[in-house]
Amino acid sequence: TTNNSLATLRSSNLGVSFTVAGCHFSRAGLVQIFNDLPSATATVTVSTNPGTPDLTAADLLIATNKGWTVTT
Repeated sequence: TTNNSLATLRSSNLGVSFTVAGCHFSRAGLVQIFNDLPSATATVTVSTNPGTPDLTAADLLIATNKGWTVTT
């Protein structure tokens, strides 16, 4: 079978709510998404990724300090 799940995402100025739930992001991949986020009042959903359980409070603060709500 073919697995077309998203495992990387590089973006800039993505200031609207979005989801990467159910993809194949590692913790490092999720942190990269958080680092790339601009300041915004929006939600990013990262549930059901292999790296989601490994996210630390400091990782989540990267996004929340920019105004984002992170749904795990």
